[in-house]
Amino acid sequence: MKPHVSAITIGVSDLDRAKKFYEGLGWPIEQDHGVFVSFAADEGSSALSLYSREGLADDAGVPPQAAGSPASPSRTSSAQRRPSTPSWPMRNVAAARS
Repeated sequence: MKPHVSAITIGVSDLDRAKKFYEGLGWPIEQDHGVFVSFAADEGSSALSLYSREGLADDAGVPPQAAGSPASPSRTSSAQRRPSTPSWPMRNVAAARS
């Protein structure tokens, strides 16, 4: 079986700046909810999602310093992280609007 990556989520220090960067590359926005933004890539077969570093750490249930920040490499294994599904970013959107 040929490996395929369907989604990549990145924590960024400046969400608006990162969003403008990918928009400038011509990546179409698929979802934009203020706390995260996702882009469709390769005609929709893959997606790139951007969160603030703090928002991504919160969603993953880890402290921000353990979320792969430049000051501290990630201390969580992929087995400890929540699986990436289309529904899990929406939980943060609902919490952010509360």
